[in-house]
Amino acid sequence: MRVTLTLALALFAAMPVLAGAQEQQAKVSVLPPGPTAPSWLVKTTPTKASLAKALALAEMLNSEALTRRQIARAYTDTMPKQIGQRPEFAEMERLYPGIVAAVIQAERDIVEPGTIAALPAMHKALSVVYADYLTETDLDAIIAFYGSDTGAKAIQAAAEGSDLGHMIDRNLSGQEPHVEVDDFRKTATGVGTKFIGSLTDDDRRKLIAFGLTPAGRKWQAIQPLMFKAAADQANQRNSGLNTQAADNVVNVMTDFIAKADAQKAKATGN
Repeated sequence: MRVTLTLALALFAAMPVLAGAQEQQAKVSVLPPGPTAPSWLVKTTPTKASLAKALALAEMLNSEALTRRQIARAYTDTMPKQIGQRPEFAEMERLYPGIVAAVIQAERDIVEPGTIAALPAMHKALSVVYADYLTETDLDAIIAFYGSDTGAKAIQAAAEGSDLGHMIDRNLSGQEPHVEVDDFRKTATGVGTKFIGSLTDDDRRKLIAFGLTPAGRKWQAIQPLMFKAAADQANQRNSGLNTQAADNVVNVMTDFIAKADAQKAKATGN
């Protein structure tokens, strides 16, 4: 049971792609961005001020509070549901009631503090991408958008709509924990759907207006680069964290089974 939780996640993709606007009607697509940045996107020269604002934006969109909410959803909702569908875990739970919850908690006890401790490095990695392609003016506009009521709904959607199920299922199947860029795209799909569903007409107008600005267009364009930076950073920290989590799970399982067997032997007099 080796689950990789990349909990910077795709909050930065919470604003879905703007598909277009025509006079009195506009259509917003909930599809995540493409796998590569567009050719028109060019680098800018970071300044001390833009670097500071880029870091502030990364911290805003990937806060400790948001990360803990995503961890809680993964370990109290998504993982128990998916484990419950696997025969090997169902049999383990039948023989040792309560062991699945103990195993999940054992992994969380390592992954949660490790993920929180790694947030500054994730913020730094994302801020470098922001500062490489966004000017101070761009960053001010993006920060203002996410600081608005409409932007707050995007943040809420990221906390509640991101879905790690495909990664959890993959790793429960014994595959080596590794974060791919496409994992962020898959995770972001549910975020976009939830976000669009939460919008009023006024929100939609504001979203469209932001998406048509130079800052909004660049924000969408750099998302593949954000995904790559986040995946690379997650994989750098995950090897040691996964080993620690796996060791803790084995220790907890061993102890749980030993205690359960001892109690059963005592009760039966064997």
